[in-house]
Amino acid sequence: MSYNLLVMSKTASIAVAGAVLFGVALEAQQLEFSSRSYIDAPLSLVSIQSSTDYGFETVTMRNDAPQHAVAVELQVVVSISGSDEIADRRRVVVNLDSQETRKITVGMGQTKGIRDLLSERKQPAGLAVITVEAVEFRDGSQWKKQNTNLHFDAPDIKK
Repeated sequence: MSYNLLVMSKTASIAVAGAVLFGVALEAQQLEFSSRSYIDAPLSLVSIQSSTDYGFETVTMRNDAPQHAVAVELQVVVSISGSDEIADRRRVVVNLDSQETRKITVGMGQTKGIRDLLSERKQPAGLAVITVEAVEFRDGSQWKKQNTNLHFDAPDIKK
């Protein structure tokens, strides 16, 4: 068996070319990871970091609210050929004081699962986007994304 794995650090695209695994030829797939923040969200995703297992191994969050944030609900959506599918959604404890920024390990967006989804749909590329859907504060108040929230996209980080 031979494996030819090319990882380009700047574009961080994964290409598996000419690989033979258990007698099955693999096609090249491009998988990109990005974050999206809602303009009125009290927590913003400052940066994301990927690993070989997760598209979102860690996220750096900033609490712009005047209250202490105790938890967030994060969601990963995969866009494939114009349609979106929720790939992961979970509540993560953050404990962030007002104006605090911290890197938090979340382990979301399992790359194998997303690649399997791309193969299943016979797609050469896909985009996984992580968003903050809700924030819980120490005082018991909450912020939840509304369908009318405006957003801005962070620069893509490709893997």
